[in-house]
Amino acid sequence: MKTLSQYLAKHGISQGTFAHSLGCSKGLVWQWINGRTKMSARYAVKIERVTAREVKRQDLMPELYRGMST
Repeated sequence: MKTLSQYLAKHGISQGTFAHSLGCSKGLVWQWINGRTKMSARYAVKIERVTAREVKRQDLMPELYRGMST
């Protein structure tokens, strides 16, 4: 399991740059990382795609994607 913050740190990607790749605000990425707001399924799927599955939707939203094969 890799968290979003681990992924960004490993690749030296800023929250702002990552937000731009998702089409959302830097503040929203910060809120996800700090547990201030819940992520939508739409963004979980986008993050999985943008990170080439290094960060998986099952890890971002286990309550929704529980039991999904990796």
